[in-house]
Amino acid sequence: MKRKQSHGVRRIIAALAIAPLLAAPAAAAGKGRPTRSQAKAEREATRQLNLQAANEAQQRNAAAHPAPAASDAAAHAPDNTPPAAAPTAPVQVQPSPRP
Repeated sequence: MKRKQSHGVRRIIAALAIAPLLAAPAAAAGKGRPTRSQAKAEREATRQLNLQAANEAQQRNAAAHPAPAASDAAAHAPDNTPPAAAPTAPVQVQPSPRP
């Protein structure tokens, strides 16, 4: 034989069932859209982290892949010097046949 629950027990059970639903909006209240200053600060922090990561990656790459030794004679020449002429055979121009 089942015993009838009193009204007080029913109210407690109902309150316990509803409590998480009422607490959810309060817990999510701080997770709304950030203000402009918060967004700006977050963008700046992200920019700083990206710069730091890029610098670290550049250093790791430089250490892992050192620059090869120069094999070109003009590699140590200043930037404003003309390129060295390549040794070639003289070029002979032949006139193209006309129709």
